[in-house]
Amino acid sequence: MTIKPNIVIIIADDLKNDPQELYNRIDDPDLSEVRNHLRERLLQWYLSTSDNPLWEYERDI
Repeated sequence: MTIKPNIVIIIADDLKNDPQELYNRIDDPDLSEVRNHLRERLLQWYLSTSDNPLWEYERDI
């Protein structure tokens, strides 16, 4: 995962079959469950560490 100011790029590499990391598999339908889990974890981390004290009331996590 690469984080830049205001931009988050999630990268899913298959190091066994693509050791040079040439292909990002994040949009692969076979990885949709993993992708959704990672996005949810990232959102939870962001909300819990952000400067917004009302985040618990804005989204039920």
